[in-house]
Amino acid sequence: MSEAGNGRYDVVVVGAGPTGLACASLLVRRGGFAAARVAVIDRRLPETLERVRASAMDLRVFALSRASEKILRACDAWRDITATRAAPYERMHVWHAQVPPRGGDALVFDAAEIGERDLGVIVENSVLQAALGDAVRREGLALLTGEVTALEQRRDEVAVDVAGRSVSAKLVIGADGAQSQVRQLAGLTATRTDYGQTALVAMIATARPHANTAWQRFLGDGTLAFLPLKGGLSSIVWSLPTERAERLLGVAPEAFERELESDFDGALGAVRLASDRVKFPLWRLSADRHVTKRGRHHRNSGCAPRRSRVLRRALRSTPRARRLRYGDERVRVDR
Repeated sequence: MSEAGNGRYDVVVVGAGPTGLACASLLVRRGGFAAARVAVIDRRLPETLERVRASAMDLRVFALSRASEKILRACDAWRDITATRAAPYERMHVWHAQVPPRGGDALVFDAAEIGERDLGVIVENSVLQAALGDAVRREGLALLTGEVTALEQRRDEVAVDVAGRSVSAKLVIGADGAQSQVRQLAGLTATRTDYGQTALVAMIATARPHANTAWQRFLGDGTLAFLPLKGGLSSIVWSLPTERAERLLGVAPEAFERELESDFDGALGAVRLASDRVKFPLWRLSADRHVTKRGRHHRNSGCAPRRSRVLRRALRSTPRARRLRYGDERVRVDR
């Protein structure tokens, strides 16, 4: 994409994940910014949806709520997402380890009871990112490849160094994840709290059909979710104490399957691994207090003059259920 005004923009978004791409898209589609005046920077830009469709399924999935759908429609990405291996779920079935999965103490939420076609859609991370990337490309935003290595706040703009060149904007938005380089360069400190747990993720085949239902069992030391996928498989998110999770990563598939079936109380019958196993350590990141140049104190705001981080409260991925939410209310972007 061509740059505007010799590398000068109104807004630069650092991070081409779902958060950054959705933010950049809404700035243009709903915020009134010209597409050529908004840039997205990342070390690795998203693949096209055409390439993602030809690749294997991504183990990382999200459960998109109805609020998420509204925002993705506003980004012109929803149609592509639903046409690419998306799996609507019509029910949620939740129970505690001390009660049987199909007894009267289990909680069941059904879309039909509230007059909805479904409760949400399970989508691969790569599909979500590619659909948003294609939408941003169609809109004509600038996509720049490179790592931000320096950030300088000037009188009327912020300058960032990207792959040996300088790019400036009136506002720089950091949407570059929990290990945000923008946050560090801006001097915004944060405290990391380890939960002592790790989430195991894999695709699983089950003897009984998942029935387009998201299943979740609360264990004594964690949680276990089975999220329905296209083709009858399920994506599991198994949150466990880290020591046990590490052990399960190394055991034979048959041993893994036995413990998984036991923790799931056989709700869907026998289980079989249908993919590799990957892990995601679970921890919380909280912004610390910082002081702006004008001496104003802020706590957990995540932003400073001309530098902003997109708050996970507005668009967040919770580690246990891998759910992506764009808030529960209408999102408004004002210039």
